[in-house]
Amino acid sequence: MTSTSINFRKQLFHLYDTVKGGKVRSHLENLNSLSENLKSEDIANRQRENLNLLIEEISQHVPAYSRYNQYSDLEEMPVISKEELKKNYVSFFSDKFKKDDLVEAKTSGSYGTPFSFFMSKDRKARQQAEIIFFGKSSGYYIGQKHAYIRSTVKSPLKLWLQNELLISPSVVNEKYLAETRERLINSKSELLIGYPTVIGNIASYCLSVGDTPDTFAVKGVITTSEPLTEETRKTIIKCFDTEVLSRYSSEELGVIAQECGICKEYHTNHYTHIVEVLKLNSDDRAGPGELGRVVVTDLYNRAFPLVRYDTGDLAEYVPVSQNKCGVPALKNLQGRAIEVIYTTAGEKITPMAINGVFRDNEDSDKIIQYQFIQEDEKKYRLLLQLIGKSLSTKPIVDTLKEKLGQDADVKIEFVTHIPALKSGKRPYIINNYKN
Repeated sequence: MTSTSINFRKQLFHLYDTVKGGKVRSHLENLNSLSENLKSEDIANRQRENLNLLIEEISQHVPAYSRYNQYSDLEEMPVISKEELKKNYVSFFSDKFKKDDLVEAKTSGSYGTPFSFFMSKDRKARQQAEIIFFGKSSGYYIGQKHAYIRSTVKSPLKLWLQNELLISPSVVNEKYLAETRERLINSKSELLIGYPTVIGNIASYCLSVGDTPDTFAVKGVITTSEPLTEETRKTIIKCFDTEVLSRYSSEELGVIAQECGICKEYHTNHYTHIVEVLKLNSDDRAGPGELGRVVVTDLYNRAFPLVRYDTGDLAEYVPVSQNKCGVPALKNLQGRAIEVIYTTAGEKITPMAINGVFRDNEDSDKIIQYQFIQEDEKKYRLLLQLIGKSLSTKPIVDTLKEKLGQDADVKIEFVTHIPALKSGKRPYIINNYKN
């Protein structure tokens, strides 16, 4: 990719942003300035000031937070679960915003909890700025050719403008791996972003056919949505000879934390969020070295606020005083506990393909939580916890069969609760067939 082409895309991006009000550039400048000038000892004070401004506004304009002006400290405020959000959905919207002016997005969510959420256009612009800002640590720059491994759909025009190679991670078989290898080579993609399980499978295949790092143009790898195991990290490094950084993010919150190449801990996005780690069985703060629940407060989403939002993920908190980089951090991050399952033909299928079934279903807002279980070679069981009493299951079953095989035997069970494991994790994909 020529520097002329890259600069053209960069200029086009800034021109488009300028026409839209320059929000992305403004937030990017803010993030860059904070990273350069904000001292470690001032982080908590800045967060507290922004939290006070947030509470002052949402306590007046968001019914669910009307009582929050009574609290003087974040720890006094109740933790919000995704289940509560869904059950009291309307009360979480601010009356200062018209719903038609908000940006809507859907996610299957952590641990099989599908969720529709909204944000202002300004908050969406900050999310985009965060991706650019945190991407710099892996060598990302606007206009760079990159491959994005994710279950999503984008128009050819958008892919061209973003200089993105979109790779679906649905069924990972030898044909898929061979085709993906050729696409990476031919596209000269410099950055890989996506699920570590799939990138690891691609790397293993490339090594098996004799590829070396010189075969590819890859200069950086960012993994998302799943925990990155050390075994997978080593395989990716061996194939591409580049640093691999894990990003902890979600659709509703954007970038929550990203792994640091220096201290190897996950630096939290303290510019935008307050990240806490609470005990597994109470809302008290977890102690040093104690695994707990990751709870996040978004300081910028005033349209559909998330204050002390339980992500469902687990981690250990590293305070500023114990992190050599001088920022709040997480370690031992244990995100979505998921397992690979198999189609009826015996091919591996990534859990993210199952996620897409619910993310794209028009009735997903009726589902509080789901758990998908492979019981045998062709037998599958789907547990659904609903809001209300009815849901059309045929579209779900039909879509699952498209991915698993038309001879898949899919049984659906409606349940009142899907319990967590003793560890505190709540896997939404379970393989009882084979591992």
